[in-house]
Amino acid sequence: MRFSAGLLLSALLLACIHVGGTSFTIDSGCSVHLGLLSRSTKSLYQGLAGQMALHHISTQNTALVTLPEGAVMCGSVTGDLRDTLGLPLEGIKAALDWQGSVDAIVGASKSSVSGPTSLAAQIFGVPVVSYASTSASLSNKVSYPMFHRTVPPDAIAASVMARMCAEFNFTRVGVIYLSDSYGSGYANDFTTAGSEFGVSVVTSSKYIPGDAGSIRSAVTGLADAQVRVIVCIAFSSDLQGILDAAEEFGLLGSQGVSWITPDGIGDPEGTFIATARDPEQARRQLSGWLSVYVRPLHGVAQQAFEAQGAAYRALNSSSVYGTPHADISVGWKGFDAYSSLAYDAVWLAALSASKVK
Repeated sequence: MRFSAGLLLSALLLACIHVGGTSFTIDSGCSVHLGLLSRSTKSLYQGLAGQMALHHISTQNTALVTLPEGAVMCGSVTGDLRDTLGLPLEGIKAALDWQGSVDAIVGASKSSVSGPTSLAAQIFGVPVVSYASTSASLSNKVSYPMFHRTVPPDAIAASVMARMCAEFNFTRVGVIYLSDSYGSGYANDFTTAGSEFGVSVVTSSKYIPGDAGSIRSAVTGLADAQVRVIVCIAFSSDLQGILDAAEEFGLLGSQGVSWITPDGIGDPEGTFIATARDPEQARRQLSGWLSVYVRPLHGVAQQAFEAQGAAYRALNSSSVYGTPHADISVGWKGFDAYSSLAYDAVWLAALSASKVK
């Protein structure tokens, strides 16, 4: 038996990272098997967080969650972690390979992957719970009846960004966005929110991911519109091309232009500079960039999550796409913004599936 949206919602309201644990009852007569999707091209941390959630469930470690009273968990909760590489076809392939052998799929991270994956999983009555797919289109229950998420949709973050622009008196804005469901959805959400706060999108330039010519053409459109504030909806894989074109047209922060980026890049200096072609050049090109993205954990809760993560990695009991946990710890800088949401999604899926077993 599969679980419903109502059960997902009730569990989501109660199963979230929280300092101080509660217990659950084990039902040894049932088992839950989950499919887990993340992408190695972005980070190993989200896959690691999903594995940690499975470990905590199996060891009844509830230090990071608050559970509903009388919560019951199947005696065996397992998972199969697969790498989508950020590609829709890989998500679809995983869903078709698993068929009905999984009770739920946790993932993917990119909206352009989660949507098609959910449609493929729907054939077998398997729900999908994403921890990072924020596109507004995925909220359409007619198109995606089996899709759920633990992350807020883009409309919320876009509204925050539009309000920030208004506070800074950035009332005339240009937008550059990648041509997928996430990029076009966020661009539309920002334009809609901007109209509510007196922020006008004077030009909106779409580009094809990985296409240098398309990226340059989109930046040319921004230069032609003579905008001095730019919202950049992109992924880090395209950021170098955007920066190079922006410098060519005099659109860098050091050249008097303000850039704002949402969760596709998140913290550009923290995530991009270390792997950039020329770190010093990238640091100069990114000068003055602002970021608006989800960061669900702060203070004591974040410290507790990091402490549990360190203890789990120290076990070195597994690997993420061939990288042992001990090696992931080398140069550790902390879980990324979506890791805790991936952790939540595993607990949510396991609790909900256990409830209907």
